[in-house]
Amino acid sequence: MIIKKEFIKKINEKEENILLENYFNNKISKKDIIIKLFYNGYNIKEISNKLNIIYNMVYNYIKENSLKLGFYNDIDFSKNNNNNGKSNLIKKLFLEGKNVIEICIELKIGSNYCNKVIKEIKEGKR
Repeated sequence: MIIKKEFIKKINEKEENILLENYFNNKISKKDIIIKLFYNGYNIKEISNKLNIIYNMVYNYIKENSLKLGFYNDIDFSKNNNNNGKSNLIKKLFLEGKNVIEICIELKIGSNYCNKVIKEIKEGKR
């Protein structure tokens, strides 16, 4: 999911730090900061890392609320077809011997998705 470049309003580092400080001091809600960072050109992975929340939470909030918030037409919801997707990272870590909990923590993903991918790996579907 990528926001179109002409819609981006980039903030500087000082503004970003103030925004993050307000979030971590509970002066701004999780939903509000997700939208503000997304409006300012941050991708989902960057938002997830900055706020220390799982990727799927950010993605789902943006996708579910984009129409209501008025920026549905400004987002490209197409999937990226790269080899560095979450499922490939799960497979790599699983084959290295990591367990579900370790993989979920490292990739900041939910256990349901991780278990689904691992099940598919074991069944030879991936």
